[in-house]
This record gives sequence, structure tokens and C-alpha cells, in this order.
Amino acid sequence: MRMKWVAGGVLLLAAALFVVAKVCHIGWLEAFSEAAMVGGLADWFAVVALFRRPLGLPIPHTAVIPNRKDEIGKTLGQFVAENFLTREVVSQKIEGMDLTVAAGKWLEENASVVTEKVTGLIPGLLEGLDEDEIKRLIKRELRAQVGKIDFAGTAAGLLETLTAQGKHREVLLKILGGAQEMLEKKKSAIAEEVYQELPLKDLLKIPLIGETVIEGVRRAASTAVAGLLVNKIQRMLEIAKTDETHMLSSEFEDAVERLVINLRESQEYRQKAEDLKQRLLGSKELGGYMESLWDELKRKILDDVSKSDSGIRRALSRGLAGFAVTLQREEVLKTRLNGWLKNEVAEFAEKHRHEVARMIEETVQRWDGKELADKLEEQTGADLQFIRLNGTVVGGLAGLLIYLVARLF
Repeated sequence: MRMKWVAGGVLLLAAALFVVAKVCHIGWLEAFSEAAMVGGLADWFAVVALFRRPLGLPIPHTAVIPNRKDEIGKTLGQFVAENFLTREVVSQKIEGMDLTVAAGKWLEENASVVTEKVTGLIPGLLEGLDEDEIKRLIKRELRAQVGKIDFAGTAAGLLETLTAQGKHREVLLKILGGAQEMLEKKKSAIAEEVYQELPLKDLLKIPLIGETVIEGVRRAASTAVAGLLVNKIQRMLEIAKTDETHMLSSEFEDAVERLVINLRESQEYRQKAEDLKQRLLGSKELGGYMESLWDELKRKILDDVSKSDSGIRRALSRGLAGFAVTLQREEVLKTRLNGWLKNEVAEFAEKHRHEVARMIEETVQRWDGKELADKLEEQTGADLQFIRLNGTVVGGLAGLLIYLVARLF
């Protein structure tokens, strides 16, 4: 605004000098001031005509920017696309840049910020997902993967591995230990079974022996027999736990070996394993478990990111920091990534440059013509007023030069 007043003031000064020159009959001053007014007015007209109609008069080819806004936007978009976003221009611009190191440094400095941003997005992202579709996807994929498993072959391989590593012995020990515990717990039940089967009812026919005595004898005998039986079995199981040559150990190993062979070679066993797999896949329990996986996973993720000592946040921060260092130090990775990034950036610019041109064109078309003219005039006002000022001064000097040449010749 200040330069506008200065340019206008200089034009008025030229008009005042013209009046003085006319009154005082000063020829050179009259020539200077007259040409200065012509130059100043001409440049004023040219500057104003860019943004509006001078004095509101409908003069052709004025208010250029408001009237030709759409054409200007289209031309500007094409200019940017053809001179700034071609593959050649972008490639030359980024050729000497180490994009990988730059990205690594930025990531190293902003790892914590990126971590917070990413973890902050997780709750909204999870809530925005279609949970029913995710659950269906989980069930479909898990069933597909489980369906590919050879249950019989897998079981055979597992048993072979356990046997080769001697782990089957641990299984046998757990079985024997479990049997011992069960016998101890069931001792009373065993005694009861012996009591029911003990053949002492004929003693009731002996007159001298009462029923109460006989019942006492039966109860005592059944408890003794059950105790003896359990103790014998317990000792046998205990020996089998420590003696690898024991009959039970040998029979267990033979059974495992036969089972492995059957699982690999027997069509009957393989079919049983396949039937088991199909029953498992079709069970409601498995379906419910698969659906609950997403709910449980989502709950754990949301619970974790809400904590100040979030494990996800720590892991992500460490991962980003480590990746940032790797980007800066690994020469092979840097070379490959730089080549890939430069090619992708140039390719992206080339592929989408016409879209950028259309975006510029459409954006300018949406602008109000008068508002656009006012904004441009505001941004370039000082330079435009210098044009007016220069026009006045240069016009005056040109007029003075013409005056002097005319006097000399």
C-alpha cells in the first residue's frame, strides 16, 4: 500500500512540474514532466488492467486475471507438468541426493514422534474395521491351513522325533506316574469291588458264626486284598519307571513304533486321522475359538497401547531406531534403496504429472476471479508499484532526451 501511494505521488509530482513548466516556459522541464506523466499513466493502466477494468470502463483486454482465470489455471497446470514433473527433470533433481541416508536421519530424529503417531492411530484403526468380516477371514484362513495338514504324517513325524530324542521315555514316565496316582486315589473303590466279589457268603450257613462277624471278615479281607493288589502294581510301575528293559517299557516302545508305521502306511489309520481332522474343523467349539481369537487379540492390543509402558510402543520405537541406523550404515542396502527410490519417485512424477496439472486447473477454476485478482495484487503489489514508478521516471528521462536531441539538431 505504501508503494502505491509513492507511485501515485510521483505521478502527481510530474503533473505539478508540467504545470510549473508551462507557466514558467521551461522547455526541458515541460518535456520531462509531460513524458513522465505519459509513462506513469501508461504503466498505471497496464498494471490495473491485469486485475480490474481501469476506472470501471469496459475497455477490451482489461481485467485479464479475473476474466481469463480458467485459461490461466490450465496453462499453469500444463507448465508445471511439462517443466517440473517430467521423468528427466525429476531424475536430474534427485540424482545427487542420498535419499536413504536422508530418510534414515529423519527417522532417527523423529522415531519417537512416528511411534506416538502410529500407536495413536491403532485404536481408531481397530474400531473402524469390519469385525464380522475379519472373524470370517480368520476362520476361513485357519480352516484352510489346518485342512492342508497331514494329521497322520505329522503325528508320525512327531512321534519319531520324540523317540529319537528319548522324549517318549518322558511320556511313559508321566503315564506310569499318573497310573500310580490313580491307583492310590482309587484304592477304596478297588477294595469295594473286591468286597462285592469276595466269596464268603457260605460262611453265613455256619451256625456258630454270626452275620456281623462274617461282614467284618469280608470287609477286612477285601481291604487287605485290595491293598496287596495295589501295592504289587505300584511296585511294578515303580520298577518300570527306572528299568528301561522292563516289560512295560519294551511294550510301550513297540506300541509307539507300530503306531508310527500304521500312521505312515495304514490307510485305515490315515483315514481315521483325516476323519478326526474333519470333525475338528466342523466342531462348534473350534469355530467359537477361532472367532474369539480376534476379540482377544484386539483386547490385548488396545490394553497395551493404552499403557505408558506399552510393549507395542517400545518394540516399534526400537524397530524404527534400528531401521534408521541400518538405512544410514548398510552400503549395499543404501545403494539398492537409493536406486529403487529414485526410480520410483521419477516414475511416480511422470505417471501422475497430468493429474497434478488437472488438480491445479480445477483448483484455479474453483477460485473466485475477483478474489484471486485481489490476492495476487496484494502479494505482488510492491513490485507492480515499482513498475509504475519506473515508468514515470523512465518516461520523463526519455522525454528529456528527445527534447535535447531536438534542440541540438
